[in-house]
Amino acid sequence: MNTGTLGEIIKIKGEIQMSFDTTGFLGEQIQEFSLSNYQNHKILFEVGYELNKFAYNLMHSINLDADDSQHLICCSLFSKIHSGYQAILILYKMGLETEAKVILRTILEATFVLKAISEDKNEVKNFIDTDKKQQENLLKIILEKDEANLYKDIKGSLSKEKLDELKKEIKEEGIKDIKIYEWANKAQLDIMYAYAYKMLNFEVHTDVRTLSKYLEIDKENNLVVGINSLPSDREINSSLLTAYSIMLIVLGCLNHMFNLELDEELRVQEDKVMTLRT
Repeated sequence: MNTGTLGEIIKIKGEIQMSFDTTGFLGEQIQEFSLSNYQNHKILFEVGYELNKFAYNLMHSINLDADDSQHLICCSLFSKIHSGYQAILILYKMGLETEAKVILRTILEATFVLKAISEDKNEVKNFIDTDKKQQENLLKIILEKDEANLYKDIKGSLSKEKLDELKKEIKEEGIKDIKIYEWANKAQLDIMYAYAYKMLNFEVHTDVRTLSKYLEIDKENNLVVGINSLPSDREINSSLLTAYSIMLIVLGCLNHMFNLELDEELRVQEDKVMTLRT
């Protein structure tokens, strides 16, 4: 899949290093890296770009019922996921690997919810109830637990009556917020939660293992010799394949929910993604 020679890649990275010492990802040199990176992973990117076009075609085929809460929530989630998907492709092209993975986790989380709701309209209430519980928790922190008065600038715009109403409603109806692993279970995507989602958590949270990638290490002498601020494509294949799999799941959900009859077209896209795994 990679077409650039080792010598070409080393040369480009050497030139990038000189530019990054002064301008980083905001310098002109990143454009050269972006073009080279695209060429090195051309087939991988082209499949993703074509899937993006298919997503737009499918979106324009949707006949949205503005009075149907299931439609509104799923289409809103699709738009969020689709925008994130495009951002991942852009960021990976620029070598912003960690940032792309953070968004990848975000759209995977949204996919759990979308799939669960698209397959069972009753989950709409759980989604709305979860939002109420989260509102209650946030208002409690600001209005009742902010002893240091950190949120003084926004307290005046918040309603204690609203918090009391939420507390009453949540208590009377026994409302609980649905956790992400529960949405994954409802969506029958437990495996993606257990592996992809948990692995991507490392990119979101700060720990020793993820921080090590920002250091230049002399492996022979096991010494830190500098800071690594270069663009990266180390895990581009697995990350973009995960993004493509997410989009295929989401598009399949919308195709089924809106009776778009795009099964054959969707299968063609699936086959193209599968060829990348061989």
